[in-house]
Amino acid sequence: MKKTLIIIILLGALMYATNPTQVEFEAYYSSKIEKIIEVEQEKSDGFFSKISSNMKNRAKKVSALNTVERKDYFIFSLYNANVLGTKVNYIGVFKKFFVISDSIEEKISEAGDDIKRELKKLEEELNN
Repeated sequence: MKKTLIIIILLGALMYATNPTQVEFEAYYSSKIEKIIEVEQEKSDGFFSKISSNMKNRAKKVSALNTVERKDYFIFSLYNANVLGTKVNYIGVFKKFFVISDSIEEKISEAGDDIKRELKKLEEELNN
């Protein structure tokens, strides 16, 4: 029982230490948007259309980064981004990001609340 508890505590500490920040997600998301922009620019013909396209795409990137919302659950984070009306959800854990669906996000949010309650109980038990 003690070994299991120690493993759970160590895993929780590792997950807490590797929970990605808002800045890390924005860097990840920014690089993803840049790849999409590169593909769009390759489709453009002519010098002026490329400049115009480049300006529009930079505006899209800034707009996309401004829509990012983070929900921090200590051992993982949920990120919501809205790009041109399309909502995209990610989970950040162990310094990695994965796309998730809305229904999964709701379940993870509920699980995160449960984890917070359990951590609070564990903290109270350790203090007593």
